[in-house]
Amino acid sequence: MSSWATCGLRPTNQDHRSEDPTNQSGHEEEHEPAEETDAVNGFLSADERQRLGRLCKRLIDCGRIHFLQSHGFTGKLTRYITSDITLENVLLTAVPTSFP
Repeated sequence: MSSWATCGLRPTNQDHRSEDPTNQSGHEEEHEPAEETDAVNGFLSADERQRLGRLCKRLIDCGRIHFLQSHGFTGKLTRYITSDITLENVLLTAVPTSFP
């Protein structure tokens, strides 16, 4: 679900040939949509999925901060660029709480 923050409901590339130079066979690659996508599309819009994905990412990040704090670090989340440039725009930094 956290991938919804960056992937959303983008169209599939089934109509385009693979640009992968390692695809020596020349055959088109087919990708089936995930089963969960079909089930979720019925009741969540693309905007709702992206919002839920961002919430999932923040929950994971907060868990990481909590883990670091419980192991002697001070952690901080920082947005380092706007989301119109990249959706992966949060940096987690940590420093030891006390130096030996």
